[in-house]
Formats: sequence, structure tokens, C-alpha cells
Amino acid sequence: MQAAESLHTARRERLADSAFIFALVAASAALYLPFLGFYSDDWSFLWYVQMGGPTMSLADIYSRTFFLTNSIITRPVHAVYAATLLALFGDQPLGHHLVNTAMLGAGAVLYYRLLLALGISRSFALATAIVWALLPHYATVRYWFVCIQIPLSFVGYAVSLLADLRAAAERPEFRSKWRLVSATGLFVSVMSYEIFMPLFLLSPLLVAWRQRAMAGGGPLPWREHVPFAVLQLAILVGCGIYKAVFTARMRPAELADHFEFFGRLVFDAAAVTVAGDFGVGLPRVLADILGRHEVGWAVAAAGLCGIVVFAWLMRALRSEAASFDRSAYLPLVIAAAVIFVGGYSIFFITFNAGITSTGISNRIGLASSLGIALGLVAILGRLVSLLRSVAARKFVFAGVVAVVAAAGFLIVNVIGFYWGEAWLRQQAVLASLAKAVPQLRPGSTVLLDGVCPYVGPSVVFDSWWDTAGAVRLQYRDSSLAADVVSPRLRVTEEGIYTANWGERHGPYAYGSLLIYDYRRGTVEALSGPLDASRYFLKWNPGRDSGCRSFEEGKGERLFVAGGPVSRFPPSLR
Repeated sequence: MQAAESLHTARRERLADSAFIFALVAASAALYLPFLGFYSDDWSFLWYVQMGGPTMSLADIYSRTFFLTNSIITRPVHAVYAATLLALFGDQPLGHHLVNTAMLGAGAVLYYRLLLALGISRSFALATAIVWALLPHYATVRYWFVCIQIPLSFVGYAVSLLADLRAAAERPEFRSKWRLVSATGLFVSVMSYEIFMPLFLLSPLLVAWRQRAMAGGGPLPWREHVPFAVLQLAILVGCGIYKAVFTARMRPAELADHFEFFGRLVFDAAAVTVAGDFGVGLPRVLADILGRHEVGWAVAAAGLCGIVVFAWLMRALRSEAASFDRSAYLPLVIAAAVIFVGGYSIFFITFNAGITSTGISNRIGLASSLGIALGLVAILGRLVSLLRSVAARKFVFAGVVAVVAAAGFLIVNVIGFYWGEAWLRQQAVLASLAKAVPQLRPGSTVLLDGVCPYVGPSVVFDSWWDTAGAVRLQYRDSSLAADVVSPRLRVTEEGIYTANWGERHGPYAYGSLLIYDYRRGTVEALSGPLDASRYFLKWNPGRDSGCRSFEEGKGERLFVAGGPVSRFPPSLR
């Protein structure tokens, strides 16, 4: 009777913790969420899908989404997911971002449940899930529609591993249904995004280790897990072959090149994690936010978040005998390092990755950040175990986690406000263009001048694919072309060339070429190279529109003197 009551209490606590974690993710997005819009790749995505017209059937939306780009073809679950959201919400961004936030919240809850299933204590699992849910290391995933498949991929991974662990705890005759759930989760994860593929290779080891622990020790039960491991590997190989056939992102290279690229990537990621803005640089970042940024509501909300997290963790610590055993933390730190490296391992093959604290490239950090959160809490637990008083251990542990959570809460909001401002800027640019040029002749090309390509880390318009997608959607004409003026623009006799992300585009032929200066609200036709040269010499000789320096994939550098300032609510400047 007492055992049944204890089990019921534990289930009630897990359910309450899960609701708390989900609510924390929702609260962390509440301030910036209403201001988010579409960015960069989203515009070409929206244009391609919506140019079919308002009377498109659901089947048309699915088919157009699936064949949108090479990357979508290699991620069919992403295509179905995005098409479903487009069918539901169309070009209204709020619905898309609400669903993505809910998926991120579900991922945080599943991470907590996964740690519990692996035998981690309630308070430690809770602290790790809270820290991970609010980490800014993968913040781009929160704001960008084109990233919606990444939280979905993690949910698939977590469901798969949880099902594997449940199957190991069942009698052999009841394992089949859980293996089916596991295989489904694996397929959803891998065919949404790729970063969790290497971590699936660890699943059989984790399940066997957990089964041995539950049995009280002894050798790892390898034999009964061989069929499971073979099934996992077969699905992974099948999905990998499918992706290799359709992807355009793999290039031939020597094995040494793969090792060199991957080693540099992991080194850079570790250096940014330890010494970057959210590592050693965190006090500087917080000082900059509190000193220069106009985000009082976010500061107040972050403070409240820290108080609530502290109270909830203290409640959890009081309900269990948390001894902070010193010997328990080294294996967790090692596991965290393995997850951190494993989260980047797919790029050993593809070379398609970059490391940044706040720029859009940090979207690839969702998997590795699981290791960051686990390692951070494990190191904290080890340090706290040095304190003699049990009460002091609990207080310091809960207090430090609360401070980390509050800092993460504040930073993800500050970054989110940049994205809100970028959306306002895009809308203002498009409205101004429509006013200056109510109609465009079919086949026209618009060069956008006088617009800074980034607001903080968020893209306004920085390439042909977002500018052309937005202009085509605005005028409902797929024959239109558009691009942006940048210092890499070149005027030639045959037309104007631009360069974005290492690729050259053009020539944009004279005669059908218009240049729109957003600062002055003017439109000029460029009939030849002389017209073009005269324009730039007079109005934008540096072709930089007077913008702050930036890097593609990173945007403007944040949290430094002279850097862009975040405001709540976001507004045009």
C-alpha cells in the first residue's frame, strides 16, 4: 500500500514538473512572440507555396512544399510539417511561431522525462531540463520559421529513446509496440533534420546500460538488444542513403579534410561555449543588457523567472534525499561531452556548418546544447557537493540554477526583440516600395538600396532569395527579380552583378532594372552602366548604406560598445 502511494506521488510530481517546464518555455517566449515574422529563406518558401493562389487545395500545398528546394526534398517530414502549418496559418506568422514554441516546450519536457528514465534524480533532471529550455545557444530556433523542423527532430529523437527504454523494462512479448514507436520516432527525427542521427547510434548502448542498472549490475545484456540495434542501424542507413541521393550539400573530399573540418568545428564550438558570450563573457553580456538596452519588462520577467525556478527547485529538493554524491558526476560530465561532440558529428560528412553565439548559424546547436546543459548542472552538482551542510548544498544548487535560468530567459528575449524589429523593418520596406511603385512590369528587376541587411542577428533583406521572394509575393508576379545593394555589387557593361553567401548572381540586365532607395523613397531606372555608376557615386559610393559591419550568418555583433540596442516593444528607428 505504501509502495503504491509512493508511486502515485512520484507520478504526480513528474506531471507537475512537466507542466512547469512547458509553462516556463511558453513564458520565455511570451514577450517577443507577437512581434515575430518571416525572414530570409522564409520568403522564397512562402512565395513558392503561395503563388499557386488562394484556391489551392491541401494536396497542392503539400506537393509544392515538398518540391520547394533540395533541402526540403531530403527532409520529407519537414515538408509535411511545414505544409500543414501553411495550410492552417498561411502567411500569418503568429500561428507558425506558436506551434514551434509548443514543440520546443514539448522537447524540454521530454528531455526531463528522458533523464528520469535513465535513472537521474528528479531534482537533477529538473534542473537540467530547465537550463536547457532557456539556453540562448540555439536561440535562432525560437524565431525563424525555416527552423521549425529542428525542435520536431528532437521530439522524434526523445520519443524514440524513451520508447526503447520502456521496451527494455517490459516483458519480451510486450516489446513490439514500443519498438514500433521507437522506429517511428527515429524516422520522424531523421527525416526532419540530421543533427540527431549520430546520437541514435548511442541508443542501444544507453538501453543496455540502463537495463543492467535496473537489474542490479552484471554484464551488459548485449544479446537481446542485437535485433533492436540492427533495426536502428537499418533505418538510419536507409534514411542516410535517401538523403545522400537527393542532397546537394555533400562534396567530394579527402578523409583528412573531413577530420580537419570537424576538428576545427568542435574546437570552435567548445571555445565559443566556454569563452564566448554565454560562457566567460556572460557577465559582460548581462552588464551590457542592463546598462544600454531598453528592455525593462524583460528584466522584470527574467527576475520573476529566477524566483519561481528557485522556489520550484527547492520544493523538489525538499521532497527527495538529495545527497549530491561526488562520485556520480564524473560519468555525467563525460556523457555531456559525448553529447556535445555527437551533436555536431553529422557535419563530419557535410561540411555545412558554422559556429556563432547569436547569429542564425547557431540553429545547428540544439543537439549539442543538450550536453551543455547536462555538463553545466553536473559540474555545479560536483562543486556543491564540497559544501558540508546539506541545506547549503540545496540552497546553492537551486540558487545557481535559478540565476542561469533568469540569464537565459533575459537573453533569449533580448535577441527575440531584434527579430521583432527586423520584421517591422521588412514590412516598412515593402509598404514603402508598394507606395513608390504601385505596379511593376513583368520581367522587371528591383535592386533594394538604403536598407541595412541585419538588425542584430536577424536578417532584414540580405540576398536575392529573400528579396525576390518578398517582391514576387507583394506583386503576385513570379517573373520579377530582386536583389540587394551591397559592397560586393559590381557594375559591368552587360549588367549588374551581386554576391551573397559566396555566390555570384547576375547579370541583371539594364532596361528592365530599377533601383529603389528606401531612405529617400525614390525609384530610378538604370538604362546602362553609366546610369548605374552615376547613381552609386552620388547616393551610395560605398554601397554599404551607412550600416554597421556584419558577417553573413552572424549579423551584427551584439553586446559590445556601439553595438545595436534591443528595445521592448520592438520599434522602427
